[in-house]
Amino acid sequence: MLMVILQALVVIFSLLAGGFWAKSAAIDLPNITENTTWAGTGAYPDAVKAQAKWNRYAALSAAVAAVFQAILFLIQTPIGSVISSATK
Repeated sequence: MLMVILQALVVIFSLLAGGFWAKSAAIDLPNITENTTWAGTGAYPDAVKAQAKWNRYAALSAAVAAVFQAILFLIQTPIGSVISSATK
C-alpha cells in the first residue's frame, strides 16, 4: 500500500510541475520598453515576476516528486535493503 501511495505522489507532483511550467510558458512577455521604468515597474517586469512565481512552484513540485521517487528507489532496490539492514 505504501508503494502505491508513493507512486501516486510522484505522479501528482510531476503533473503539478508540468502544469506550473506550462502556466509560466503561457505568460506573454510584452515589449521590454513598453511602460517600463527605471524603478523596475511596468508590463515587462510584472510578466517576468509572474513567470518566476510559476517557475518556483514548478521547481518545488519537481523536487518533491524527486524525493518521493528516491524513497521508492531505496525501498525497491538492494541498496535500500543494505541501508535498512545497516540501520538495525
